[in-house]
Amino acid sequence: MSPDPGTVGGSIPASLPAVQTGSARQAARLTLVETHKEWNNVCAEFTDAEFPQSYEWGEARRFQGWKPRRFVFTDGTAPLAALQVLVKSHFGLQVVYCPRGPIWLRRGIPSIACAKSLTGVLDAVVEAYPLSVVVCDLHCDRGLLPNSDLQARGFLQVRSGMTADIGLDNDLTALRSTLHRKWRNDLKKAEQTHLVVRRYEPAKYLDELYAIADATAARKGFVIGVEYGVAKRFLDLQGSETSVILAAVKPNGTVVAAALIVVFNRMASYLIGASVPKDHPAFSRGASNLVQWEALQWAKASECTTYNLEGLDPAGNPGVTHFKQRMNGRVRLTRGMWVWTRNRLVTSVFRTILKKRFRP
Repeated sequence: MSPDPGTVGGSIPASLPAVQTGSARQAARLTLVETHKEWNNVCAEFTDAEFPQSYEWGEARRFQGWKPRRFVFTDGTAPLAALQVLVKSHFGLQVVYCPRGPIWLRRGIPSIACAKSLTGVLDAVVEAYPLSVVVCDLHCDRGLLPNSDLQARGFLQVRSGMTADIGLDNDLTALRSTLHRKWRNDLKKAEQTHLVVRRYEPAKYLDELYAIADATAARKGFVIGVEYGVAKRFLDLQGSETSVILAAVKPNGTVVAAALIVVFNRMASYLIGASVPKDHPAFSRGASNLVQWEALQWAKASECTTYNLEGLDPAGNPGVTHFKQRMNGRVRLTRGMWVWTRNRLVTSVFRTILKKRFRP
């Protein structure tokens, strides 16, 4: 087991790489961030800080035995990068997992100028946890970070990723026009029925949503990405103003489609969705489209700049992938999950374990 880097005066006494900051070269280091407000303020400095890097998400994961630790990578004057890691023992070794991080795309600064900050913070993390298994799930575009930058540091890729983002800068008329024609047609059909979309506080409707989602997952053969216990704790900590459950409801009160949307750092994320099957008596064509259109409007009204459709899995879940792709968001191939240990053989073994048995 490696020592907890947060136990020494709030910072890690390590010989870290110099990072270019303006005209001077200064030694950058990881510094522990203790408080809720301070951490989320750090996240606000970066455009790529998504909800799994929020303070609330880290605290919610304690339910599964993870211990969150939060660090800013700084030269003493400004945050260059940051990361929330979740620490837990797996298979006899300490795993240090960074969900959708590190975060490194600073607001107002071109991505190419931020690249050294990312490689610098990766070097700092593996130096801080030299005896651990370090797992990073990078959600940035593949084009922003070459494989060689990770491979040179001893990281091996576990899996790549794919997602889609919808920009919310345009007005609603323009936004609707960008949706695929067939997707819009299904939406229009749903709008012409007696369906209504109701908004629920997640804490008051989460059980009902998971009941529908569990049935949907069983029917389509996929696993819901967020455990109920984690979702409940996360939503309780976030507060009702930053999340909503939307449900398309028949006049008799039957829910035919529903979705959970969460907001963090001006990004809305489609976290969980569910619908009744086509052979269900209450099935209504376009119900899920209606829910998603309402979600886009809610996200825009919440002053979000982006609506993230979360993961696309063409092989494992082609139907949902096809539905999301017809919303015509910007499909992004992400850098995905990578693993590091100081021993190349152990890294290869953990890469296999992560692929087959372990989903953090």
